Amino acid sequence: MTGNNRRWHQFGHSKQPALLAGSLAAIAGVSLWVTLAFAAPADVQTQCLEAYTEGQRARKRGALAEAHEALAFCGGTSCPQALHADCLRWLDEVEAATPTSVFRVSDTTGQVLQGVQLSVNGGPRQRLDGRAVTLDPGKHVLLFEAEGYHPLERTFTFSEGEKLVAREVHLKQATSNSGQPVTTAMADETPSLPPQPRPSHTPAWIGAGVSAVGFAGFSYFALSARSNDRALEQCTPNCAVSRVEKVEQQYLWANVSLGVGVAGLVGAAAWLLFSPDNASTADDASTANLRVYFGPTTRLVGRF
Repeated sequence: MTGNNRRWHQFGHSKQPALLAGSLAAIAGVSLWVTLAFAAPADVQTQCLEAYTEGQRARKRGALAEAHEALAFCGGTSCPQALHADCLRWLDEVEAATPTSVFRVSDTTGQVLQGVQLSVNGGPRQRLDGRAVTLDPGKHVLLFEAEGYHPLERTFTFSEGEKLVAREVHLKQATSNSGQPVTTAMADETPSLPPQPRPSHTPAWIGAGVSAVGFAGFSYFALSARSNDRALEQCTPNCAVSRVEKVEQQYLWANVSLGVGVAGLVGAAAWLLFSPDNASTADDASTANLRVYFGPTTRLVGRF
C-alpha cells in the first residue's frame, strides 16, 4: 500500500484528535465564561445577602426606616432574582406598618408657614413641603424651625400602621429688643441618596458575538471539508498528500469553531441566568435561576 493510500485509510482516525481538540476548546471557553460570570458580581452579591439579613433584623427591632432601605436594596435590580420574592414581600409589609404623618406648621395667627425645617431626634433637617413624613413606630422628639420664628421642640408618639395623621404645630415669631422681627438664615440639609450602580450586559453580548463567530466558522469549514472529502473519493488511492492534509485541517478547524461557538453560547446563557441584572424578567416563567446561600441556614432557591 502506497504512502498516500495508507494516509487516506488513516484519515478517518485523524478526525478523532480534531474532535478532541474542539471539545477541549469548548470546555476551556465555558470555564472562562463561567469564571467571568461569577467573579464580577461577587461584591454586589455579598452586599445583597447582608441587606437580606439586616432587613429582617431591623424590622424585628422596630427600625422600619432602616429595614425599608435594606429590603429595597436586596429587592432591586442590583441583586439576584432569587432574593426578590422575599425582599419585596417583606418590603410591602414594612411599608404597610410604617407610620406616616402630615405636619401643618403655622404661626400664632393660624397663617401656614413656608420653608419649615424638621429634625427628628437630633438628626439632619428635612424641609416640610406638605407631603407625608415617614417615621419609625414609638416616641420621637421633633424640632421645627422656620426663618424668623422661635424653634419649637415637640414629642410625638407614632403607632405602627398609622397613616397620614395630621398634626398641628404653632411657632412664635422671634423679635428683637426693638420689637422688629428677627430673620435667620437656615441651610437645607436634606440628604440625597446615592444612585445604585446599573448592571452591565457587556459579557453576555461578548459571549453572543463569540458564539456567532464560532458557528459561522463551523459552517464554513464543515461545508468546505465535506465538499473536498467527496472530491478525494474520485482520486483514491492516488490522491496527493497536500489535498488529504487540506481536508484534515478543514475538519479540525470545523470542530474547533464548533467548540468556540458552543462555549460562547453557554457563557452568554450563564451570565444571563446567574448575573444579578435581570429584574426586568422577574415575571417571565421561562427564566431559570438557581442560587445556593450559606448563612445561619443553608438555602437552595430556584426559579423556573
